[in-house]
Amino acid sequence: MKTTPKNFMQVSTPALFLASQSSIRLKLLQEAGLQVFAYNPAVDENTIKIEAKKKGYSAQETALWLACEKAQAKKQAEKQDGYIIAADQIMTCNERWFDKPVSVEEAKEHLIFLRGKTHILHTAAVIFRDGKKEAEFYRESFMTMRPFTDEFLNSYLHHVGEECLQSVGCYKLESYGIRLFETIEGDYTAILGLPLLPILSFLQKKKIVKE
Repeated sequence: MKTTPKNFMQVSTPALFLASQSSIRLKLLQEAGLQVFAYNPAVDENTIKIEAKKKGYSAQETALWLACEKAQAKKQAEKQDGYIIAADQIMTCNERWFDKPVSVEEAKEHLIFLRGKTHILHTAAVIFRDGKKEAEFYRESFMTMRPFTDEFLNSYLHHVGEECLQSVGCYKLESYGIRLFETIEGDYTAILGLPLLPILSFLQKKKIVKE
């Protein structure tokens, strides 16, 4: 049986950087055949969100602002000739904005609020080079949780433990978290945190990766 070489989309110069500590974002890019160097952008997200709300920014505008801040956070001394990919995701439900829970107890409160409702994931991504924005992408995903029982909720939290603290929605859609849902509408990779298809299209047009 014919197999495809792992380097079929080998990255050429300039290099690609991911301004994120998200293991799933890095995995999405790597599994698409890209060689990416990830780093922590060290952005104060809470301060930016507070400022955005004061200015009346929408969730979309705030997610894009945060992504841009992450892309520009790389220290000047570390800069190399390359493209920086950065992303952010904000979740809203009934006009309420959600942050990642800080405890399992808070995660349980969030899931009780979200149960039986549709929430929106606002996923933004940008690509920068030499401090300038070359592209931006935005996707909305509509996630409807089923009206699960308290018994199921307790079982779910026991099963996932502190993994529920790793995402704003208290779930990993690619694993046990899928059982929370009734319907899902949107770009799967954007739901996971990075709208991969438009990013790949941009990199192909720029001939950063092979067709």
